[in-house]
Amino acid sequence: MALETPPKTGAREISTSLYCYGVTWAETARPQEAAGLAGKSVEPVRFEELAALTSEAPPGKVRARRADLMCHFDVLSSAFERGTVIPLRFGIVFDDEATLVEELLRPRRDELVALLRELGDCVELRVSAHYREEAIHGGEGRGRNRC
Repeated sequence: MALETPPKTGAREISTSLYCYGVTWAETARPQEAAGLAGKSVEPVRFEELAALTSEAPPGKVRARRADLMCHFDVLSSAFERGTVIPLRFGIVFDDEATLVEELLRPRRDELVALLRELGDCVELRVSAHYREEAIHGGEGRGRNRC
């Protein structure tokens, strides 16, 4: 696993490195056209019942720019709509499909399957809290707890 795509040695060389967003069930994995980093299409790389969500990696280092972080999140959000997903941290790049299968999907197959099953009935929630400052710092009931 690398965090940088292979360096370009010639003008005609095309990177086959794959940026990986997460892992899901092969049966629910779908391509996402132009949804990946740098507008690349997201394609599943399947191994048995698993699929890694990937796109062609941009050349050079994958930098954590806001737009790229949001893109990573959006790809995962779209996949979450169809099923359970194990998200990978931002910036995971594999040399090619064979490397992805041999370094992630094959050796960790049992662990990934168990995680997908365990998370299958769960949902992710975000909670935001807002308060009125005057209710905390002043006004009636100063010094007393209020609901």
